[in-house]
Amino acid sequence: MSNLLNLSPKQLYNYKVALVVHIALLLLGVILQNLFPRLTLTAIKYPFNVYFGLGYFNLLLISFLLFRKSKVVVWFCSIPASIVSILFVLFYTILLGFIPQTEVSNNKVYTFLGLHQITQSIPFLLVMFFFLTALGFVTLKRTIPFKKSNIGFLMNHFGLWLALLAGGLGSSDLQRLKMYLPYSEVVFTAQNQNDETIELPFAFELQKFKMEVFPSNIALFDKQKGEFIPSADNFFEAKTGNHQKILNFNIQVTQYLPEAFKGEDNVYLTSNEIGSTTASYVKVIIDGAIKEGWIGAKNKYQNVQTLDLNNQYALALLPPEPKRFASELKVYTDNGDPEIMEVDVNHPLSIKGWEVYQFSYNDKLGKWSNYSIVEIVKDPWLPIVYFGLFLMILGAFYLIWKGKDQKIIKQ
Repeated sequence: MSNLLNLSPKQLYNYKVALVVHIALLLLGVILQNLFPRLTLTAIKYPFNVYFGLGYFNLLLISFLLFRKSKVVVWFCSIPASIVSILFVLFYTILLGFIPQTEVSNNKVYTFLGLHQITQSIPFLLVMFFFLTALGFVTLKRTIPFKKSNIGFLMNHFGLWLALLAGGLGSSDLQRLKMYLPYSEVVFTAQNQNDETIELPFAFELQKFKMEVFPSNIALFDKQKGEFIPSADNFFEAKTGNHQKILNFNIQVTQYLPEAFKGEDNVYLTSNEIGSTTASYVKVIIDGAIKEGWIGAKNKYQNVQTLDLNNQYALALLPPEPKRFASELKVYTDNGDPEIMEVDVNHPLSIKGWEVYQFSYNDKLGKWSNYSIVEIVKDPWLPIVYFGLFLMILGAFYLIWKGKDQKIIKQ
């Protein structure tokens, strides 16, 4: 804080100039955003984004070589320009964490300022363009003339510049598709966000949909209000032997069936047939009296069964939550015979440059879903982004290593 208060008039002036320039960029961005709403970064697709990236890099290099001592380039390399630019980028990053990012927003202010799609808004792009330009000039300043002592700095800063530039330019080439897979049907097309059909260099055939679930939860239902009693203390797993006190009800689970069908006299029997549900036999002590019986969760094939405790409350079993779901696929490519592969929520497949993720299923049928939906993503710029991040990490380790080396030399 004391450093800021002790700024020289020239330094203070440079900070003011940097602040004014960024505010002007934001105002210009808002004007362009509303005059040309379709003007976004995604409009620049391959190969034009490659031309733009190469042209931008060469323009920075030539400008630095020819005008490195000019006031503009010197100012771009200054600490005030860098700090103000970082603060504006940080400000937008914070907004990303607080404002929901959607294609359309009902908030007129968000729409006017482009805050509902920050990374595609023109104000943000202009701020990032300034940041990349300043970062590029600072990196070139340490590169020319080259010194070994600057290797760590160069790897760190060039890696950041490359990762940000590739991430921005590559957003237009990112493809995110959805593929609907019914059982035993070979599918080789998928749909994009505009519901356009895209043909793929491979095909899938759903062999089996798999699902694992958590045990169902027991909850107290208020019949008069038509809702469950809130609070986490009023829900507990219906495992055999579990017990819990909710209000003045002492509840004990004497039997839990993960797969069951209701038989005669509302008694549940173990069954793994299609349509089975979870069921529990419970014993409830109410002021010394005992009530017991079966409760069962609702699904598409079976209705819910509750246990009435009194005129106000009933005990119910909630449908189980999915723990894991996956699809066993037969994968067809032009490389040879089809292969059987499994795609899981947290374990995507990599096929011909595409990443395949388990996305959804028929939630009404649950583990008996008659189809699976996978998401297929291709980002050709991702290796460049990763390379930039790798340079950043390598540069950071190099600086740490050199720092320790310097300490040893001093000692």
